[in-house]
Amino acid sequence: MAKNRAETVVRELFDLAGITINGGQPYDIEVHNDALFRRVLKHEALGLGESYMDGWWDCEALDQFIDKIFQFAESHSCLSGGGPTLRYWQRSFYSYAG
Repeated sequence: MAKNRAETVVRELFDLAGITINGGQPYDIEVHNDALFRRVLKHEALGLGESYMDGWWDCEALDQFIDKIFQFAESHSCLSGGGPTLRYWQRSFYSYAG
């Protein structure tokens, strides 16, 4: 269960891509630092990559995870330029964040 609005938004985005946070598939991510969720919303792909390098999350099959993210982003026009889907979730988060 999500602990805050940022986590809820990121979980929903990942769910749309077929990725479960702390799920059982090799492409699901395991979160070690809950600050990941705000960082991903604030810095998008850069925040996701830097948080991985900082050890905030890991993934058994990183290549499959990245492939799922790219497939989702491509099909929803939101590759690291903040297309409509990502902008919607960012607005949704920031309207509730405080």
